[in-house]
Amino acid sequence: SAASDVYKRQVIELTFAGFTPPGTLPAYNLDRWAEEVEKRTNGQVKVTVYHAASLLNPKNMMEGVIEGVADCGTMALAYTPGRFPLLEIVDQPHGWTHTVVSTRVLWDLYQKFKPASFADVKVLFLYTSTVGKEAAGFYTKFPVRKIDDLKGHELRATGVGSKALELLGGTPVAMPMPEVYEALAKGIVEGVYTGFDILKGYKHAELVDYVTEAPAPPCSFYGAMNLDTWNSLPKDVQDVIDGLGEEHSIWCAEEFHRTAVEGYHYAIEEEGCEAITLPESEKARMMEIFKPLIDDYLANTASLGLPGQECLDEMFRLKDKYEAMYK
Repeated sequence: SAASDVYKRQVIELTFAGFTPPGTLPAYNLDRWAEEVEKRTNGQVKVTVYHAASLLNPKNMMEGVIEGVADCGTMALAYTPGRFPLLEIVDQPHGWTHTVVSTRVLWDLYQKFKPASFADVKVLFLYTSTVGKEAAGFYTKFPVRKIDDLKGHELRATGVGSKALELLGGTPVAMPMPEVYEALAKGIVEGVYTGFDILKGYKHAELVDYVTEAPAPPCSFYGAMNLDTWNSLPKDVQDVIDGLGEEHSIWCAEEFHRTAVEGYHYAIEEEGCEAITLPESEKARMMEIFKPLIDDYLANTASLGLPGQECLDEMFRLKDKYEAMYK
């Protein structure tokens, strides 16, 4: 019978390398993917997850997956600048309104352009960190009521966030997120420019006094599988994994967004931070100030012979489409 055939099929063991500690959102998202694959294949696939860079570290994640050190891996695109030049446009502060919007745009751009930077792996999922209303901006020890208030202040920012903050007149300080609590406590930095999920999760709300919602750059994440591993999987298992891709990406975005809004309200209601809303005129000014980031992207992709302008136009088209769906 078909049932006994399934029973005879060997359990497929997969390893999945993560880079953040258990309890963080990227780790949680990874565990959920592993559970869903096991569940949807009726236990035929068993995924062992290695958190906290215990199998591959951020810098060698993509190489490690390509070489088969791990069957799968997850990483933020920004950790290897220049490696994913076409999709880097999503990591810019375009005034994103919701994390699901930036995530769905990222997913659709990947499907349309199939960038060569991912040609050596099977992409499993793509999502971004938090952006949008009550979800991202600045949290600081000093009030940021207008852009000029950032001048002369050192804030933790990384990747595109560093460039964006510099354009706004602030001084970016790059450091891994686990080091930020101490840096805030000691006054090494006076705030952070990022998504608000960190406020509660990393307890940063205890150390700041103001939370200012503002256009911020998301951070894009990928999940990828070794191609030999992918090609060795039975068709029905491949179908399960393909069927999970977009759905899991959106699920991750929703989790991130929910946690960020929770962090925002936690900082205000539990830790007594003052919520500051930037005037629309200041937000519009920020978008003007950020224009050179797009110019740099277009110059860089053109120099690499990539369709940067086409990707940018498509990104804005998709952004409008999904913003109408996610208020």
